[in-house]
Amino acid sequence: MDHYASVITNTDDIVIEFIHRGVKTKFVRPLMGDLGKTLQRISLKLDPQKKTKNNKNENAVLSYSTDKVKVLVFDKDANVVNDKITNKESFQEGFCMQIVSQRYIVQLNPPTIVKLQLPEYIMAGFPVYPQLELFFAYLKESKFLWFKSSSIDKEWELIGENYCYTPVNNDIMFRLKCVCQPSDGNKYGPFSEEVISSPVLPGPGVCVFENRHLYTLKHIESYDKLRIITYNILADVFCDSEYASEVLYPYCPKYALKLSYRMNLLIKELIGFNADILCLQECELKMFQVYLKPVLQIYNYEGYLNLKTGKMPEGEAIFIRKNKFIYLKDFSISVKEALHLECNKDILAAIQNNDIFDLLCKKSSIAQIHILAENKTNGRHLCIFNTHLYFKPGAQLIRVLQIAVLLNYVEKVLKEHQTKCSLIMCGDYNSKKGDPLLQFLNEKSYSLKLLYNLDYVLQCPFQLENVTGFPLFTVFVPQFRETLDYIFVDESFTLDGFVPIPLAEELEVFCALPSVVSPSDHIPLIVDLNWK
Repeated sequence: MDHYASVITNTDDIVIEFIHRGVKTKFVRPLMGDLGKTLQRISLKLDPQKKTKNNKNENAVLSYSTDKVKVLVFDKDANVVNDKITNKESFQEGFCMQIVSQRYIVQLNPPTIVKLQLPEYIMAGFPVYPQLELFFAYLKESKFLWFKSSSIDKEWELIGENYCYTPVNNDIMFRLKCVCQPSDGNKYGPFSEEVISSPVLPGPGVCVFENRHLYTLKHIESYDKLRIITYNILADVFCDSEYASEVLYPYCPKYALKLSYRMNLLIKELIGFNADILCLQECELKMFQVYLKPVLQIYNYEGYLNLKTGKMPEGEAIFIRKNKFIYLKDFSISVKEALHLECNKDILAAIQNNDIFDLLCKKSSIAQIHILAENKTNGRHLCIFNTHLYFKPGAQLIRVLQIAVLLNYVEKVLKEHQTKCSLIMCGDYNSKKGDPLLQFLNEKSYSLKLLYNLDYVLQCPFQLENVTGFPLFTVFVPQFRETLDYIFVDESFTLDGFVPIPLAEELEVFCALPSVVSPSDHIPLIVDLNWK
């Protein structure tokens, strides 16, 4: 049986891993260091009598075995490698490292699993995806096997052979094991496996979003139509605290506020809407990198995240279906940065000597602005605008200034873009029907005298239509049920269909949102649009 030594290199170090006498051993050495020093370190580490010290005597001298473990490296022609050359030169693909009489074939930068972890909550009816970190490997090229057993010490039964596995009712109270073999498309690396710490649990019943999935059973294949979602997915930072469980959402069981539980629901919800573009707000880095991006890429989505400014650990994320759209460029910007551009010089002049200027600059809001093109010859270009504006109820002036500043910037971007570009705006605008922001977007202008003693009229550079209208609510918590989320489009589109929101009675079964059957305190809005 061949034995292998995995050798991984980076800018500064070389990492050597192998199994010796049944124990996995790892060495990290300078990439450009001498081979001789590395072999000496390995020899000392593996010498069963390497060190002796009388712990009772503080002045005891360390002593080393005189019969050290002999370690050599051989090249492909079986010649001993000179121990004066660098580690980088010494550990090449196909070289051999010999420890006493055992030889290890060097695999340079092999496909490697750095992390393989299964979710804390696994429920029947909800897809399970291992959390992976890979080196020199691609998820789509790697192999996966799923097994189940009534007990860890009993026989494992093969139940799946894909990256994703959806447990069925017959798996309830069984433990699952995932085995992965990483690959870069040309070669495979060593297997790694993970067993869940607790058995598969029953699902929570019919989820709020499952009835809505009946309206989106298939992707829209026609290029003349597209489906888009806007959804505030509730950042974990607003759930993972005593304040959240006791004040904000006391009606929701604590386990259902945990990120691992909510991600089960959210991923199933998003996949089932079969959208072309997903615009998400309150998306944290972990939510994006660990959960959403690796899973959605299996469904042919490409994702981008832009975090808010300052200390806020969340921001906006967009996912596009790659067989419908091609990503072109990112023009995302903060409100503060946009305010100081030439396109907003008039607004800046009107407010810079007023205390509203400091308030506006302190807010962390951004606009995620991405230019896409249809994935076909001479495809139309599309600008996606995704934002989450300042939340405090009394901050009407802040929000209308935020959107005015950002739209002036979008106008600048589209004027400089060499191809005609349509516009879709998604987000949580924290504004309800009749608020100044909605008046501004509808009437294309707004006088700041109506809110503040400022003699200035904001102008909207686009003719926009609110295609989601004003449903009864998009936020559903005990003391507040209101519509704050919208999708706006320019003259390039007409509305083809709107997925109805759930009835209040459906949500009241669990008091409010979030709940064991819904992952956020917001309801996603989904529309089908026709290109004119």
